[in-house]
Amino acid sequence: MNTKINDILEDFDSLSLNEQEELIEIEKKRLIENKRKLLVDEVKEAENEYTEGKYITGDTDELMRAIDDENTSDK
Repeated sequence: MNTKINDILEDFDSLSLNEQEELIEIEKKRLIENKRKLLVDEVKEAENEYTEGKYITGDTDELMRAIDDENTSDK
């Protein structure tokens, strides 16, 4: 573990149990909010790609072949 994380853990250990619980709840909420923001950004990117026509259609086999083709062309 890096020094920064160790320092944070040491500081955390110096808190009372109530403070530790409160901090954990705050961080859980912050983590949820950060994940939500990331999801919103991903949806916006997908919407932009759809608007720009950067999508493919087809059945499962066709989509899998397109993905394989794309991965092969990247190498």
